[in-house]
Amino acid sequence: MSTKSKQPQGVPTLKRDWAYYGGDGEAVLEQEGSKLRLLLTWRPNRSHPSPHYILEAKLVHTSPAGRWSFSGEWFDTSDVDKRYHLRGHYDPGKDEIRLDGTEDVRSEFLDQLLLTPRTDADPEQEAALTKGAAFWNKWRSVQKIHAPRLARTNFEGRSLEGANLAQADLSASVWKRCRLANASFRRANLVGIDLRGTDLSGVDFTDATLRGADLRAACLRNATLIGANLSGAAIEGADFDAARLRKTAFCDVETSKAENLERCWFVGKSYADIKTLASGQATPRRFLEGCGVSQEFTDRLPLLVDSGSPTHSCFISFASEDVDIAAQLERELRADGIRVYFFPENIRVGDKVERKIFEAIDSHDRFIVLLSENSVASDWVKREVELGLRIEQKRRGDFLIPVQLGDDWSKSRKAWVKQVKQRDLIDYRDRSQNAYRLAYDRLFRLLCRQE
Repeated sequence: MSTKSKQPQGVPTLKRDWAYYGGDGEAVLEQEGSKLRLLLTWRPNRSHPSPHYILEAKLVHTSPAGRWSFSGEWFDTSDVDKRYHLRGHYDPGKDEIRLDGTEDVRSEFLDQLLLTPRTDADPEQEAALTKGAAFWNKWRSVQKIHAPRLARTNFEGRSLEGANLAQADLSASVWKRCRLANASFRRANLVGIDLRGTDLSGVDFTDATLRGADLRAACLRNATLIGANLSGAAIEGADFDAARLRKTAFCDVETSKAENLERCWFVGKSYADIKTLASGQATPRRFLEGCGVSQEFTDRLPLLVDSGSPTHSCFISFASEDVDIAAQLERELRADGIRVYFFPENIRVGDKVERKIFEAIDSHDRFIVLLSENSVASDWVKREVELGLRIEQKRRGDFLIPVQLGDDWSKSRKAWVKQVKQRDLIDYRDRSQNAYRLAYDRLFRLLCRQE
């Protein structure tokens, strides 16, 4: 980039280091007149698999409010040939850069990224905190420090129970395996903070910003998360037993592997976006209801989550004597891109079998039952089919797909058999190659979503 060109009159100077307030990252902006080059770097994770992205743009005009807009190309440094259009603006009043959106759906995480000038920790404040919570609390009060500056510091493994860190900037700092019970983080900036394995029991996170925070395996028992923003936070293995929630934001959060979410104390409604709802089907229903998600919506959530797939997911019900046929069908469906729940593979040691199976039936789009003399005699199949029929009635749409393996099953006078006999059956009785292929193709078409 040439250094000889002159700055056009009125164009703001933005050359400096910036912090990415949406995860653990930093940005460096280069400027030549109205031309901008922004290098954004962060720790790779499930949302941002590549650590380096570059925006090349140009400031194009000033809005009546004094904001400068820009547009340009955004690309991943690992694949520079693929470039995507992106827009944004700079607000001199707030001294912040906001990326407003991209036209490429694969880069949707770039929407609404906020960058502000990077701040560094105050060495004196950092030194005071290393002397322990009692010293820090008294020193802070005497010094009348309103908003401590402790960004990008490392306090790993320290014991700071009861520390007053309200309104502190702790962004991108490391607090792994600390003991912070009953500390205060009210209105603190905890963006990108590392709190893995930390004792946060009884901590006050009221109105704190925890965007992109790493809370894996942290203990949040009896913590107060009222008004906290956990967007993009990693909470796998975190214990939320008796945590207080109200207006707590869970956006783009994998909730299914967190512990005791059903035991949270909802003193008011909280928020969860569709990405969070789609992140896992093991999220407790009570937690979803506490986030304002209706029971009707949670019942239909698996259908909504999979709506982007061209095929339906399915559960296969069969008698143990017919496992070989079921396994063959499962392999063929998987090879054709169908998501299949198959009992021998999907149940793990230690699982409560009945509950897991019934949850799986309710979380899939279609229910396939293999009908034979063996399945009619199976109490498990009977219970699974009866549940499938109830789900179908509740969803008011096609759900159960009967596949007959023989003739003897139809002689049964059981109530569920009589209901299934009235259906249009997939005929697997003829095992010759041509007949089997025709039957399978018909089944596959039923599992394809209709446009």
